[in-house]
Amino acid sequence: MLTMTSRSKDIWILVLLMALAIANFFVFGLIHDPGWKDAADYSAYAKNLSLGNGYSLDGVTFSIYREPGVSFYLLPFYKIFGIETPLALLAASFTQALLLGLLGFIIYRILKHYGETWIALVAGICIASQPILGHHTNETGAEPLFIFMLGVILLLCVRIMRSPAAAPWYWYALLGLAFGYEALVRFQFVLFPFFIAFFYLIYARPLSWQVMRNTIIALAVFAVIPLSFASYIYANTGVFAVTSGRQNDMLYYRAVRAELSYGEITRYLRDWLWRSISGGENTQFLTDNEFKKLGYEYETLATTSEAVARIRAKNIHTILSRPGHYLYGNVVEMVKLGYIEHDYSDTLNRYFRPVQYLFIYSFFLFGLYQLIRTKGKGDVRALGILALLFIFYNIITLSFFNVVPRFNTPYLPFFILIGFLGLILFRRTHAHRLEKTPHSV
Repeated sequence: MLTMTSRSKDIWILVLLMALAIANFFVFGLIHDPGWKDAADYSAYAKNLSLGNGYSLDGVTFSIYREPGVSFYLLPFYKIFGIETPLALLAASFTQALLLGLLGFIIYRILKHYGETWIALVAGICIASQPILGHHTNETGAEPLFIFMLGVILLLCVRIMRSPAAAPWYWYALLGLAFGYEALVRFQFVLFPFFIAFFYLIYARPLSWQVMRNTIIALAVFAVIPLSFASYIYANTGVFAVTSGRQNDMLYYRAVRAELSYGEITRYLRDWLWRSISGGENTQFLTDNEFKKLGYEYETLATTSEAVARIRAKNIHTILSRPGHYLYGNVVEMVKLGYIEHDYSDTLNRYFRPVQYLFIYSFFLFGLYQLIRTKGKGDVRALGILALLFIFYNIITLSFFNVVPRFNTPYLPFFILIGFLGLILFRRTHAHRLEKTPHSV
C-alpha cells in the first residue's frame, strides 16, 4: 500500500490552501471595487520612491503621513509592471491572495504539532477561505500585509517557545526582523515586542544566559529597523519619527467626545451600533461626533504647525481634566473594535458578514471556555495564552484612539485559532475519559 510521507502531505495541503485562497480572492476580492483613499497615499509613496523622489506624497517634499511598510511592498510590482498600472495593482493583490494561502498553511503547521491533522487542516481551510480576509486581498492597504506578518510572528514565537533555551539565536533574529517590518506596516505594533518579551521572560523561567542574550538580540534587531527609517526621515526633514500619521486627528476626536456627559457617550455608542444594525442609518448626534465631521473640523483648524501644537495641547488638557469620561470612551472604542466590519451595500454580504462574525466569536468563546476549564495541557494552554496576548495588545493600545472594526480584522485568525485550540482540548479530554471508562466484553 502506498502512503504519503509527512512532507509530501504538507506540500499537497499547501497547494490546496493556496488554491482556496486564490478562489477566495476571485469570489470575495475581485467582486468589489477596491477603495483608493488610503491606497492612493501608499501608492504615491511607492511611486515617488520608484522615481527617486524620496519618501514623498507629491514628489517634492518629504512626508511621513503613512507608515512605509505597504509602500515598500508595492515597490517591486511598480518596478516590474509599471507605476500604478492595472497589471501592477492586480499582481500586488494576487500576491496578497497567495500570502493568505500561506497564512492558512502557517496556522495548519502550528496546530498540527498540538492536535490531530484533520483539525489543523480544517483550521487552515477556515483561514484561507475566510471571506472577510478574501475581501481585503483586493485592497491596497495595511490589512493583508499586516495579517500575514502577524502569522509569521506567531510561528516564530511558537517555534521559540517550544524550547526557549535550545532555540538558536537566528530564530530570535528572524523574529526581530519580522517585528521591525510589522512596525513599518502599522506603527501601533511598535510596543508589542517589549510587551511580549516581558511575558516570554516570565514563561521561560528559570532564565538562562542564552535566553537573555537571544531576547536582547531579537529586540535589538527589531529596534534597528524603525530607527533606521526614522533616521532617514530625520536626515531629510529634521523630524525623528516613523510616521506623523493621524495621531493628532484621533486625539482631537477623542477630546471632543471626552467633553460629552456619560449619558451622551452612551448615546454615541448606542447610535453607532444602531447604524450598523440598521444598515447605515445615521442620527444627527452620531454625525456630529463621528470622525468624518470632526476630521473636517480639525483640518479647518490645523492649518499651521503652530495651530497643530496649540490644538494638541488643548486636547491633552481636556483629556487630563476629564479622565473618567476619556476612559469610559476607551470602553466604547473596545466595543466598536470588536464589532462587525459591516458592509452597508445592498448585497447578500450585508447579511452574510454578520453570520461570519457570529461564527468566529462563538467559536472563540468555545475555545476560551475550554482553555479556562481544562486542567493541565500546558502546551496548548501556552499557545492559547500567546494568541490572547496578541488580541489583548491590539484592544488595549487601540482603545486610546478612535477606532473602526477594520482595525481588528487582522486579528480574526487569532480568534479562530483559539476556537480550534478549544476543539483540540475537547478532543483530548474526551479521549482521556474514554480510556478511563471500563469496557464490557
